[in-house]
Amino acid sequence: MEEIGLLLKRIMPEVPDDLMTAGALAPLWAQVATGALARIRPLGYCRGRLFVAVPGSSFGARLKQEQPRLLATLRQVPSLAQLQEIVARPWPEAATPGTRREPLRPPSAPDCVLALALAVDDEALRASLARLAASMRGSGDSADPVV
Repeated sequence: MEEIGLLLKRIMPEVPDDLMTAGALAPLWAQVATGALARIRPLGYCRGRLFVAVPGSSFGARLKQEQPRLLATLRQVPSLAQLQEIVARPWPEAATPGTRREPLRPPSAPDCVLALALAVDDEALRASLARLAASMRGSGDSADPVV
């Protein structure tokens, strides 16, 4: 039984230590996002990447302009000290009448799985995790991602 436990500990992916959810990020984002940036919503943080939902391309452009300031400010928070980039995902602020709004899903899960794959030494497990990340993205592509 002990051997099974050791094997599982070695092969099972662990939740990244730096994973933060939208709920934990919302108050931090509210402090640094001023003006139009306040309409951008944080989705999650994992492995140096902060994922945010932007309600339109103009917000994405504004985010890109403000990114150096935002990065510098957010890196002062101990849990975000390793922040490397802000990744914008499109999200309509308001659904048009008669259309159904899809639930907001943090995009960080596939990226975290792929980052984990890059850190794994076992080649077969790395390839499997890379395929899982591609599947989570809904690529429908059976080709292995480059890892």
